[in-house]
Amino acid sequence: YNLRAKLDFDITKWAKLSNNTSFFSSTYKYVGVGGVENAIAYSATHALPMFPLKNPDGTWVAQSDFIMTGSGRIANGRHIVFGNTDNINRQYKTDFANTTELKITPVKQFNIVANFTYRLYQNRNTGRTTHIEGSSGPGLTDSYQSGAGLDELKETVKTWNYYATNVYATYEDTYGSGHNLKVMAGFNYETMYSKEVFASAQNLLSNNLSDLDLIGPNADGDIITNVSGGKSSYALAGVFGRINYDYKGRYLLEVSGRYDGSSRFAPGSRWGFFPSASVGWRISEEPWLDPSHKVLSNLKIRASLGTLGNQNVSNYQYLRTISIHDFAGISFGGSTPEKYSKISSPN
Repeated sequence: YNLRAKLDFDITKWAKLSNNTSFFSSTYKYVGVGGVENAIAYSATHALPMFPLKNPDGTWVAQSDFIMTGSGRIANGRHIVFGNTDNINRQYKTDFANTTELKITPVKQFNIVANFTYRLYQNRNTGRTTHIEGSSGPGLTDSYQSGAGLDELKETVKTWNYYATNVYATYEDTYGSGHNLKVMAGFNYETMYSKEVFASAQNLLSNNLSDLDLIGPNADGDIITNVSGGKSSYALAGVFGRINYDYKGRYLLEVSGRYDGSSRFAPGSRWGFFPSASVGWRISEEPWLDPSHKVLSNLKIRASLGTLGNQNVSNYQYLRTISIHDFAGISFGGSTPEKYSKISSPN
């Protein structure tokens, strides 16, 4: 599902308000274990053309004595998964973005623009597997209850919140006989927050319903669950400016610069200045080239030099992290290993 709406309002003769909204939502459902690539790849394993998918009595062929002395499963059980409507994976994606902008033009040559953008992006994935029931021979039943046959529900939710603000002013005018000048300066701020939540549970009370509230005990009476998460954020800020000059659209000059900072770098190394400049010559605008305009409408030579920043080269690498590990064989009389923490080396 897609939706886009663009609105423009003339508040006064010198003030204009606009809004741009977009929304995207999709649902994708498929049968298999894990990703689609996983299901297709495993289906080709041990799936020789000599093996039928089902036995004469209608049961699924689980394994054959011709593979690994009876322990190998036909197609690793994936062909049974494809025929089992309880093994359903769903992917939900939602993307909402809104930009509101105000433009003020007190005089013809000068305007001020301020805009604000908010974006919400979310992925929600659900994966369900159940026991794989098949037959290894007449009157023999086989239940594959590990790996692809594990009775398990996995749910993952990833959410991104993005905010951006820009405020800039532009002055543009023509002087004398063909001297064109344009000056722009402004401020930019961006920030993003992301959050991930993962949960899984085994031995659900129903094969047809998939919900974490349906967790049941295993044969030993244990409840098997797993929960994890993660989050990250960053902030960017900067001031920027650009000067453009041309003479009759023939000789071109542009000088620009940015002074940007990123939270991903260590204090004292977060800010940097990034200048750039370019010169150009539109040869096609020279009077002595007029006779060739029938075959050559536009010809320009341009040279430029500059630098830009990139915050993706660092993701808070200056911070030392703490990881948690299990002691090998040390439980102090309990049933689970004791844990210890470890700090990373200085960067």
